[in-house]
Amino acid sequence: MNVKQFNPEYDFEIFGATYLESPRPNSVLFIGKKIASNMVHLEKAHQCLVFVEDGVDVPEHYRKYNCIQFSPNPSRDYAIVASMIWEERQGSNKNRTYNLAKEGYWYGENVQIGKNVKIQPGSFIDHDVIIGEGSTILSGARISNTILGAGCIIKQNAVIGGYGFVMSRDEKNQIIRIPSLGSVVLGAEVEVGSFTTVCCGTGNDTILEDRVKLDDHVHIGHDVHIAHDTELTAGVIVGGYCRIGENCFIGINASLRNRISIGTNVFVGMGAVVTKSFEDGITIIGNPAHLLNVENI
Repeated sequence: MNVKQFNPEYDFEIFGATYLESPRPNSVLFIGKKIASNMVHLEKAHQCLVFVEDGVDVPEHYRKYNCIQFSPNPSRDYAIVASMIWEERQGSNKNRTYNLAKEGYWYGENVQIGKNVKIQPGSFIDHDVIIGEGSTILSGARISNTILGAGCIIKQNAVIGGYGFVMSRDEKNQIIRIPSLGSVVLGAEVEVGSFTTVCCGTGNDTILEDRVKLDDHVHIGHDVHIAHDTELTAGVIVGGYCRIGENCFIGINASLRNRISIGTNVFVGMGAVVTKSFEDGITIIGNPAHLLNVENI
């Protein structure tokens, strides 16, 4: 869609959605008062349609390359535009078909499967998925909107690339869904456990770097980025937009609130409830999570 319909002073197309911390060109995003302090990231934005909450000050130089639209409810307006883009994509997919492989799994169109990949019966591989060589997909796994690196293991009944849980409110204060228009990108030798969910990005991608290991019953929210060689054990929940550094260990049933960052070489204890960001090389425990005081051990 062209942004002329919102402001005739601009003339460029919008093809997808994005978010403020890492904006992509030719995308729609929104800025509410709660995240307005991160507006510096608009320096990287180019040809974006940006819905901004009324009362937020937007410096003039951010408007040179982007169409800024003020709104009392920017997430709602973002959701409307994202839904229009999603509908266009769904329309282009409605005539695509699925096929049953002789091995007993279903796959869509334009699926790329590398050498020596093993896919068990009962799995579902959606359109445009890429599976790296030497990967293993076990029975019941469902994979959509995803690129898998080489040597990945996807265990039974895992769901990768499903919609994220992102909601807004309309003018009647009724809940409306914000469509997920991003993808999931897995590096090499990533393992995803049974009944684990990895949601696709809302606008950008959910990224698990090389050798990230997810145990069974883990939930990874939309637009999360987990660096290499990090391990998440059973029952861990990671909220949307979180960042987890390399070589971390997240203990059983720990929970991370959305939009926080964990540094490198961090140990998160079993059952910890992490409500704020933490730096590198520490151990955190408890509810709410806090730095472990070794003198009290």
